[in-house]
Amino acid sequence: MRDCYGDAAAVRETRDGWTCSFGSRDTGSRKVSIIIPTRDRLDLLVPCIEGIHATNQGSFECIIIDNGSVAPETKRWLAGAPTEFPALQVVEAPEPFNWSRLNNLGMRHAEGNVFLFLNNDTEAACEGWVDRLADVALRPDVGTVGGLLLYPDGLIQHAGVVTGFGGCADHIYVGTHPDAGEHMFVPPTVPRNVSAVTGACLAVARSAVDAIGGFDEGYRVIGSDVEFCIRAMRAGRRNVYLPDVRLLHHESQSRTKRDPAADIERLRALVAQGPSDPYFNPKLSMVSLYPSYPV
Repeated sequence: MRDCYGDAAAVRETRDGWTCSFGSRDTGSRKVSIIIPTRDRLDLLVPCIEGIHATNQGSFECIIIDNGSVAPETKRWLAGAPTEFPALQVVEAPEPFNWSRLNNLGMRHAEGNVFLFLNNDTEAACEGWVDRLADVALRPDVGTVGGLLLYPDGLIQHAGVVTGFGGCADHIYVGTHPDAGEHMFVPPTVPRNVSAVTGACLAVARSAVDAIGGFDEGYRVIGSDVEFCIRAMRAGRRNVYLPDVRLLHHESQSRTKRDPAADIERLRALVAQGPSDPYFNPKLSMVSLYPSYPV
């Protein structure tokens, strides 16, 4: 590995066995554009922005897509934020919510060679995580990169997406503790390839987007992150889950909890085209989010 990846490679022994990680050998010209759609909810947005700046030293910019904020305190904060955080810009988008379109808009305003799509209800829980995501995203064989997202109580919200769960797609290990005991499948503390990662924290190189295109705006609220990852995989790229990238996720507190049926059915039809998830054991249950044998 050292011969191939140089200092970008690392091997370590963990409770779950030996694991390896690697990134890009060329990080000198790296800049990460962090794209965050938001509408009001300063109680979520401010900790998100402050956490990014407190835990990362690399070259990055924050692009806030303001999707029609109306609260006076939000407008005041957004007006002053570029002064407090010089590497921050606000892009106005007062239109009906469409996650895909808002993030595509953010890319058009971005300067970086890595895009990091981040929900405004996420909060940093480790140091240097933006660089770790970018290191892997810049590899030419990689599509998307995501991390371990935890609920505020420390239980798992995202440790990779399995396509085919429930006939559609869903997160694995939801509601379990990341360090809990033995598992029938690859533990959530081990880096691995996955079929998809959540759009709540998704990094991708600009060159990859140039090759496969942006988000499908036919998905309004959910599904376009998984569709994007599937498209990357079908183009021969790998989607990677990094458990040493940890964030808190106050899931969906900044929008309504009802997911559009049209988005779900469109994703279900895409997944039905196959093939089955190449990174999940077909002998395990496709209805249980915790790996187990079918009942």
